[in-house]
Amino acid sequence: MPTDSLSQLDRNQDDLLEAVLECAQIGLIVFDAAGACTGINSKARQLLELCGTVAIEDLSGLISAVKAPFNTALERLGVSGAEVVSAKAQLVRFERKQTSNGSTIMTVESMVASQTLREQRLLARIGSLRSRESRPTEFPSQILQLLFEELPLDMAVCAVLDRDVLRPVAWRGLLLDPVGSPISLRDPVIQRAISTGEVIPAKGTELSLTFDSEDYFIIPLKRDGLVQGILQISFVASAHELWGLINLEFLQELGGYIAHALQNVMTFQKLVDEENRLRLLVQSLPEGVLVFNGRGEVLISNPAAREILEMDLQRLNTDPRPYQLRDSSMNVLARAEWPFFRAARLGHIISDESIIIDFEGRLKYIEVSVLLLPGADGRTTHFLGALRDVTQRTEDDRRKDDFLSVASHELRSPLTPLKGLIQMALQQVERGEKVDQKLLSRANEQTHRLARLIDDLLDVSRIDSGHMIVAPEAVDLWLLAKNLVGRFWPDVLVICDESVTGWVDPRRIEQVLVNLVENARKHSHHKSPVEIRITQTGNTVLICVWDDGHGIGPEHVPHVFERFYRLSRWSSGTGLGLNISQQIIGQHGGQLRLETELGKGTAFYIELPQRSH
Repeated sequence: MPTDSLSQLDRNQDDLLEAVLECAQIGLIVFDAAGACTGINSKARQLLELCGTVAIEDLSGLISAVKAPFNTALERLGVSGAEVVSAKAQLVRFERKQTSNGSTIMTVESMVASQTLREQRLLARIGSLRSRESRPTEFPSQILQLLFEELPLDMAVCAVLDRDVLRPVAWRGLLLDPVGSPISLRDPVIQRAISTGEVIPAKGTELSLTFDSEDYFIIPLKRDGLVQGILQISFVASAHELWGLINLEFLQELGGYIAHALQNVMTFQKLVDEENRLRLLVQSLPEGVLVFNGRGEVLISNPAAREILEMDLQRLNTDPRPYQLRDSSMNVLARAEWPFFRAARLGHIISDESIIIDFEGRLKYIEVSVLLLPGADGRTTHFLGALRDVTQRTEDDRRKDDFLSVASHELRSPLTPLKGLIQMALQQVERGEKVDQKLLSRANEQTHRLARLIDDLLDVSRIDSGHMIVAPEAVDLWLLAKNLVGRFWPDVLVICDESVTGWVDPRRIEQVLVNLVENARKHSHHKSPVEIRITQTGNTVLICVWDDGHGIGPEHVPHVFERFYRLSRWSSGTGLGLNISQQIIGQHGGQLRLETELGKGTAFYIELPQRSH
């Protein structure tokens, strides 16, 4: 190849090398196998503060001066030539890399810039820690772990101020764990750091016993002018080479970041604890509670609310809902008029508004209250809804109203004929005639009917006040039933294989049998008698009152023993008899239950424990 072509090729290679060097983001110096400098980029010149006209040949001594894989200060290299080394001799870091062809590439990096980046990265990592869900008890240990990852430390201990003492909460690298009693504030170095709020270079303190180190610092954890604790750290001996100069301003900023992060974590934990307490309170309330936002989305609900709405937590904010809301007049409410959405739309408090939840014909009566929950800026952002299921109370009120109507009718029913019978008897007496025995007998029946009604009302009062008393004694149950039937119902059959003795209050058991037999006679076919069957099995006496009437519908069975309950509004009676009978049997330690089938009749069973007397 001609000499001119070779020269041109060398120039092209030099231009390419120079272009590559200039594209690099760090300082680069290239040496050949003999140690002569063959190239340097502007970044390296800037870091070494070299004049642009300095020949690269003047840098050839660097390759022999940098003995270790890397050194940290240009002033330590002993490079000859004042034109090469600047007066400042700023901290730089060299790293050598040998290539396969024997040449050497040396990287030049400003330790000041690199250290600043590492400091910013450390502060950023601490800042990210404070936004995580760390518990205050775990956070100091996480901070120390992070510091050991980023800083060349061989010891660190963190302590928080607790009244007049320092309480160590996390430590690493100590010869002895600082356990036991909290540390007093008598140590002068600790006192100075807390009082001034400034970083103090120091040897060992009471917090870390004693430690031999040149780079030992007490860093106050200070936020908003208040010192919350201290961080005591010690750098390893080679920290200058690994990290650079120890920057007190950075350590001061580090303490502030840690204090700020710790305070945020503690504040966050307080909020979490308050939310957990709120959730626990909400979950334990017997009333239904919903916390929802301005869009009506449920954020918190308790089991009582989900039971009332008959929806699980995942479905509370989904459509379609298995119900309609109606007002007290049974008109369907549009969604926008639901109490929750209306309160959110208008910003109004709602108190004890009555609504009806219609589950396809099955109704629940609910009272709803909605409270406004203002945010920190005073604007309402959330709402609290309270749901109270008053279905039972509503039905009880309705039954009481029905009862009052029925009771007044039932009271008039015997009184009206009784009054007429008495007037007829008086007229016979006034005329000097003998009083008709049939009149007196009929008047006596109405009197008994009136007395039973009054007794039922008095028994309800006794049950509610806890004054229902039974006086058990040994009673021949077959004889009791036989005498009762003989007095009132000649058509009722008493079936008993042998004499059965029960430990019962005879007056109260008669009262129960009268209620059961009267109900049976009302519903049995005219040609079929009601039966009273008495048996004993082991320690249990069983009395069955059976009729072959129409039976009781399955929708009524769960309610027949409820007070004031009647099978229909046109049924006779007050709806008290079965409820009182159940209470009486319960007072005997027994049980009253029923078996029924539509079209085949009904059987009421009285189960009584057999007791010795």
